[in-house]
Amino acid sequence: MRILVLLNEKEKRSHTDVYDSFDYCLKEKLISDYAVYPFLFKLKELKNERFVNKDIVDFYEAYKPDAILWMHTTGLKIYNDTISYIKQHNPLIVMGYWEGDAFHKTIKPIPRHVLELARICNVLFLQDFSCTKNMFELDGCKDIRYTPAVTDTRYFKIIKGEKKHFKAVMIGNRIIRRNPFKKRMPGVHLREEIVKIFSQQYEDLFAIFGTGWKSKSAKGYIDYSKQSLIYSQSKISVGVNNILGKYYFSSRLPIAMSSGIPILHSAIEGSDRLFKRCKELIFFENSTEAMQLSRNLLNKEQLELDEIGKYLADYANRYFTGRMRFSYIVKVLSEFLPENEMSKVINPWIG
Repeated sequence: MRILVLLNEKEKRSHTDVYDSFDYCLKEKLISDYAVYPFLFKLKELKNERFVNKDIVDFYEAYKPDAILWMHTTGLKIYNDTISYIKQHNPLIVMGYWEGDAFHKTIKPIPRHVLELARICNVLFLQDFSCTKNMFELDGCKDIRYTPAVTDTRYFKIIKGEKKHFKAVMIGNRIIRRNPFKKRMPGVHLREEIVKIFSQQYEDLFAIFGTGWKSKSAKGYIDYSKQSLIYSQSKISVGVNNILGKYYFSSRLPIAMSSGIPILHSAIEGSDRLFKRCKELIFFENSTEAMQLSRNLLNKEQLELDEIGKYLADYANRYFTGRMRFSYIVKVLSEFLPENEMSKVINPWIG
């Protein structure tokens, strides 16, 4: 299967995990070839959506793929003419749409052009199986599969030898509501509450990294690539999802796991199924429980904390990598090829 990946990257080859994952699929003979079209880079270069759509058609004609994977096209409207041409050129073309964002009908609606594109695809891949899935289903999307956020094990790994400056750290921005009449994302208040209580309890031994925070524990913005370094300087980490959706979590969770630090994380609907093999990942329902669980963890010797971190890193590196996610996506897309029988691929995360 030759696959064309329409990728939402602003700079060529900046999404290195995607290229690594498809190189892996090529090596494992899951695909015969792949090509990437970085549509946001092309939009910056051509400065016009219609020109980009024309360029996509030209690229498609030259490459002649068996399948197309559209990835997070919120930043570019794919015209109906573009899809019509592709479908007329190859009525048997297999198309999938991947969306990593979580949406909400009032807080963060799905752009109309994304719904229109997803509806005509054979299959849709989502990270949120609650509101986002419901919205796509209501718009006519029928075959929806789950794929999680993942870590990149080439960059996020255990860093040894760093001094433990903190008892606990959190990495996450404070979402400030600029419109007082607009509803906030469900997890925002819990994140703020956790930061307040942990700052009071642990004082200088707690740190919150991210934008928007004003407390004494606030350390400001950190580069995305520095997360493992921050985790290596703390005994434990705390994470809170802003969005509360079934199976949904951001990449910060698997990144923390692959960094090898014990984790307390806000409850995720379906975690008993999603992380059924992961005995060391600890979830909490509220800030009081989070504080008590943190005390329990911090009562352990550092050697035991390191063992917990190593277990979590091994788990993330096995189940939550780009290679695993895109291998699954490729296998699902191949289901729809005319020469293959429609036997549904088992989902490796939720069965």
